[in-house]
Amino acid sequence: MENKPMYSLMRKLLLFFLIALFVSCFSDGGRIILFEVTGSATSFDVTITKPDGNSTQYNSVVSGASWEFKGFPGDYVYMSGKNRTNQGNVEVSISVDGATFMTDDSSGAYALASVHGNLP
Repeated sequence: MENKPMYSLMRKLLLFFLIALFVSCFSDGGRIILFEVTGSATSFDVTITKPDGNSTQYNSVVSGASWEFKGFPGDYVYMSGKNRTNQGNVEVSISVDGATFMTDDSSGAYALASVHGNLP
């Protein structure tokens, strides 16, 4: 009977390590990257270089437009937002896993804001 508590503890430890191994096999270390443009202008042109290195341009988007991609530490990202009107401001931001990574803003006619860098 003395070995029964030890056997139970060993089973629990083995189960814990198997679950940890299983979870780690499906976690690839990816981060959720959110690109967002806001401002008082009524329309913006946006260019994004995604974590995979591909660039995309979006024309005539409204304040609050956002795009979400998966990225990894060290990936290069870029975003610019241009005010398409003769008044107002534009702000661009990139967030990583819900935390602001970088932001920039600019005011005035056809103003341009941009951010770029490597993901933490």
